[in-house]
Amino acid sequence: MNALIINCSPVRTGATSEIVKIVMEQLSARYDVKGICIDDYSFTFCRGCRSCHSTANVV
Repeated sequence: MNALIINCSPVRTGATSEIVKIVMEQLSARYDVKGICIDDYSFTFCRGCRSCHSTANVV
């Protein structure tokens, strides 16, 4: 079974990061664990361009 741990703090060396490390260590005994930091990704607002809809019906 897989587990995904998401660190939602932009501070990579803060308290949240330490908690994420502890949780990952504990879960790794029973799961395949992957950890990601939300700061590694760029999220922007939807512009309504529908480019993400490969099956959308465009009129």
